[in-house]
Amino acid sequence: MRNTHTKILVISSSPQSLMNFRGHLLRSLIIKGYSVIACAPGHNYHVINKLNSMGVSYRELYMIRQGFNPIDDLHTLFSLIRIIKIEKPTMILAYTIKPVVYGMLAAKLLRVPNCFALITGTGYSFTGKTEGTRGLLRKLLKKMYKLALRNTKSIFSKIRMTRNYLVH
Repeated sequence: MRNTHTKILVISSSPQSLMNFRGHLLRSLIIKGYSVIACAPGHNYHVINKLNSMGVSYRELYMIRQGFNPIDDLHTLFSLIRIIKIEKPTMILAYTIKPVVYGMLAAKLLRVPNCFALITGTGYSFTGKTEGTRGLLRKLLKKMYKLALRNTKSIFSKIRMTRNYLVH
């Protein structure tokens, strides 16, 4: 059965991880007949050629992977909004912190009906000290996660406590 009317956008923080960690998933979706678009920051031609040969389209996303800069992160959000408006996906899967937070927020703003978040870990902000700058960043990120994850149909997490900690 072909599912060409269903367009899935997969949002990553790295082109390499699309092949290294989600390659089998992307290939399975293509085999099942879904239209798949992957987006990540950067333009790794080797990865893009592999994705294209599988039948996956690639869109470059503006994102500074590390650190927290409100201007850069707003730019990421607007970049995702632009990609979603152009591609009009019916389903979004985002993984790692920035794609999940900004991808789910953009999807919520544009009313994408089926959104899924894969949380692969808690990241630097949720480890170690809870006071000072890291503590403040942790509180901010937790609020951002809560807001972003409200729109998801399902949250997948490798760490059992992560979902409850971030959503409640």
